[in-house]
Amino acid sequence: MLIREIVTEGYQADLLTAVQDLLISYMADDAKDIPTEDFQSQLAKHGFVTTTDELIKAINAVFLSWNNDRAI
Repeated sequence: MLIREIVTEGYQADLLTAVQDLLISYMADDAKDIPTEDFQSQLAKHGFVTTTDELIKAINAVFLSWNNDRAI
């Protein structure tokens, strides 16, 4: 495995964790709508500068994992 692959996998895992934590925070505040720019800004404060496509993929992955956890 290349170092680049290890770093990329680590970044992706950390990004998913940050997205999950941020979504949970918004949900705890009963947020009905989350503006994309606000969400990206909050992620950037934690060191994750994402494109909209990257953000959508990360959110989809988080929701998929939540759905898989419920199915068990």
